[in-house]
Amino acid sequence: MLYTGESFTDLIVFQNIPYATVQNILERCPIRTLEPGEILLKPQNPNYSFFQVLEGELTVHLKDLSTPSIATMVKGSCIGELSIIDEKNASAYVLSQTKSRLLVIDKQSLQKILSASNEFVFNLLRIFSHRMRFNTEALVESQFVRTVPDIIYRLDKEGKFIFLNESIEKLGYQVKDLLGKHFEVLISNEDIDKVSYHNMLQQIRTTGKAPDSPPKLFDERRSEGRKTLGLELRLKLNNKTVSVPGRSDVVPDDQIVAEVNCTGLKRSFNDGKIADSYLGTIGIIRDITERQMFQNQVAEQKARIEAIFETMADAIVVVNANGILESVNHAATKIFGYQESEMLGKNVAMLIPSPNCEQHDSYLAHFFATGESKYIGMRQETIAKRKNGHEFEIDLAITEVRLHNRRIFTAVIRDITQRKEAERIIHYQANHDALTDLPNRSMFMKILEREIKSAENNKLRIALMFIDLDRFKWINDNLGHAAGDQLLQMSAKRLTRCLKSGDSVARLGGDEFTAILVNIENMEQVVHVAHRILEQLNQAFNLSEQEVFISGSLGIALYPEDANNREDLLKLADEAMYRSKNAGRNAFHFYSGPSHIRPKKY
Repeated sequence: MLYTGESFTDLIVFQNIPYATVQNILERCPIRTLEPGEILLKPQNPNYSFFQVLEGELTVHLKDLSTPSIATMVKGSCIGELSIIDEKNASAYVLSQTKSRLLVIDKQSLQKILSASNEFVFNLLRIFSHRMRFNTEALVESQFVRTVPDIIYRLDKEGKFIFLNESIEKLGYQVKDLLGKHFEVLISNEDIDKVSYHNMLQQIRTTGKAPDSPPKLFDERRSEGRKTLGLELRLKLNNKTVSVPGRSDVVPDDQIVAEVNCTGLKRSFNDGKIADSYLGTIGIIRDITERQMFQNQVAEQKARIEAIFETMADAIVVVNANGILESVNHAATKIFGYQESEMLGKNVAMLIPSPNCEQHDSYLAHFFATGESKYIGMRQETIAKRKNGHEFEIDLAITEVRLHNRRIFTAVIRDITQRKEAERIIHYQANHDALTDLPNRSMFMKILEREIKSAENNKLRIALMFIDLDRFKWINDNLGHAAGDQLLQMSAKRLTRCLKSGDSVARLGGDEFTAILVNIENMEQVVHVAHRILEQLNQAFNLSEQEVFISGSLGIALYPEDANNREDLLKLADEAMYRSKNAGRNAFHFYSGPSHIRPKKY
């Protein structure tokens, strides 16, 4: 089954992406159907695909399927988005609650989509930000608070265990084996100095200096009401755990990372006197190894996302609802010429030239009031401004992102100055003669078509002149092609000088030129220009330090008297030019006309 149809726009990561951009990729992706109760993903299982929910409902569970779900995935949701940057394993169970259909996008297809659309990259960055924050909070609430029992302990004033609950068995110990033993038996050698008062005394005796941070857990007696909160320690396991990918980055397999919270216990008043008031310590040990692993993964994923953000060739800027720049990548500072500190906290209008910069705030106000914008959600070409005031052309795509109680806007900006200049050069070369820099035949026909339409709409007349250089072949054959090229270039300049503003001259090829005279009020105007052209061509040409004389043969056709379309008009002007050739050259002829003005001979 091919994935097509209007539901494409309902998928979060494909918002603001034209379907045609990724159609060929998506139509090659299969669709997977899940029955109720079927598992899509399991922790520690490699996840090489990205899924989009087309129909149904799936839930996400941490640790095992008996834990409460932390998220519900419905139509439009994406699953496995971290597979783009985390190829090691899935992070949770994903269970189908109803009959569900999912679009399966493998790694290769995913990379093609990333290459095809900057907007897709941008949508993923937004989802990463939301998903990682949500998972962290859910993990703390659902996994480590509700489903993992804490170890409760009590120490006497010497730091020895006098109570432990059965949760200590999770570390491989029996309660009876630890009672009467010092707390230090659980602590790894690397962390012993954090809690050993004995080691601190030894250090003072040996070096004469006390540590920067005094040990905790056993010194609460020395400060009234003192508590130890959030102390992280590596604790020894009595039996090695099963190796888990990524665990060794946090702690060896024979240890856990624990968070310890404790407080000192004091004896109550006795007959108004306080005998040795310190009784010991009571505390809670919480295994945070998995949380540390998750935080490490999140930090690594965040670093990779930031690397993508910073290494993209396109500028990315994040703007809040007040138009203030909140974040920019390296490409943005390079393209606009500012330091990052010069951009952050400033209004984005600093990057927009007049008059749009003055109207930017009103654009935002209008968008918030109506939801209408000609910029947001649409890719377009526009103008931006660098720090030095220079304006340049950009390709701009703006996306709105909603975050809980606020809205931000992300813009992907590409400097297209070089591309546009290359396009202009290519367009110019395609429409102009390389030798004379005049419009070529193709461009001439477009100009003539435009002028005919304008004359028709405004009830005006135009004259088309067909100009042929006499004796050009003799010069080309006897003086060489270089001299011939020089003659064409000089002739083009002389012809241009003969015309008024709004008129056009072009080179059709060889020694043939055309001129379009617009807004003709009387025949004398045309005759005057024809005389000037012949006079200019009659003047000497200095070709390679040799003085050469030529002449011209002109033919003139009028719109609308002679013809009302460009092909016929050109044909008739050509015929009139041959009348001048046959009449002895150095002359001009009208194709027809009520005036029957005789050409002047030179």
